[in-house]
Amino acid sequence: MDTPDLKNDPGAAPRRTNWLVIAIVLAVLIGGALVWRQLAEQRRREAALGAMVTAFQKQNSLSVFRAQVPVFVRNSQPRLFGLLTSEQIGVIPATIEYRLDLSKLDEGSFRWNPEAQTMDLTIPPLVVGEPQLDARRAQLVNRGILMSGDAAMNLMRLNMNTARDSAKRESLNPQMVALARAAAREMMTQNVALPLRAAGYDRARVTVRFADEATDDPSYIDQSRSYNEVMQERAGQKQGTQ
Repeated sequence: MDTPDLKNDPGAAPRRTNWLVIAIVLAVLIGGALVWRQLAEQRRREAALGAMVTAFQKQNSLSVFRAQVPVFVRNSQPRLFGLLTSEQIGVIPATIEYRLDLSKLDEGSFRWNPEAQTMDLTIPPLVVGEPQLDARRAQLVNRGILMSGDAAMNLMRLNMNTARDSAKRESLNPQMVALARAAAREMMTQNVALPLRAAGYDRARVTVRFADEATDDPSYIDQSRSYNEVMQERAGQKQGTQ
């Protein structure tokens, strides 16, 4: 049987050309699909980061720490031209709340290092709320001979003012403030880490510091860039590839 001579076959060259064209087209399609997928993933991550920054900016404040403290009070008033004295002593529970004013955050508060996948967030000082007194749970004892209801109410108003002033002083206690600052760092770290992981940055590390704290890393300012700077750079890279 005679074998076909491919060299002398006039249709062999066109068939090889067709297969070569098909292979090139497939390679282009596969490469384009991979590039499109990569760009789509990058856009998804950028959108998640942008949404995170916007969410923080739109939220007015965040409660980061609450402390309940018992305030000991004691007040007295003279009666009957000073011949008698009415006294009220006891304990009034007070709640002290520490908050963060997130409206003061801007793009410059978020410093993102894409190579190291580190996010450094600078937060504003804590805002201490007005102490909330729980008069219903107050444990007060009246002392005095024939104390009237009006006298007891006057003493209670004095003790409420005393408790409020004492709670304000307690809110500035260094140990109390340290606990509130630690709680704020932990809460903000979680609030930033979760959307970063959702955006695909599984290795991202988040560092939260207050504006009045010095950085631990002296090269922090040189290595990190704001989120806005990163987005502008990536936008320029996209325009350059088009």
